[in-house]
Amino acid sequence: MFAELVEREDIRPAPYLGRYRWVMLDRPDAPGEGELQNLIGQSYQMVAIKAGKSKTANRQNRARTPRRGWLGKAAGQK
Repeated sequence: MFAELVEREDIRPAPYLGRYRWVMLDRPDAPGEGELQNLIGQSYQMVAIKAGKSKTANRQNRARTPRRGWLGKAAGQK
């Protein structure tokens, strides 16, 4: 879909984010209103799914790692 979007007039790869296939609109009405809302919704869902996966991975990693006290020792160590 990225390739199709950047072929259109007034839509181009976003600076710094084009490598992640995000686009920048030169005019807010470049895509139609309904299409713009649909694209924003799809983008939100893609980001939310990835954010959920990283939160789950972080929780699993924290559960495996012993907590450290203020002296840098694992809890229960002397």
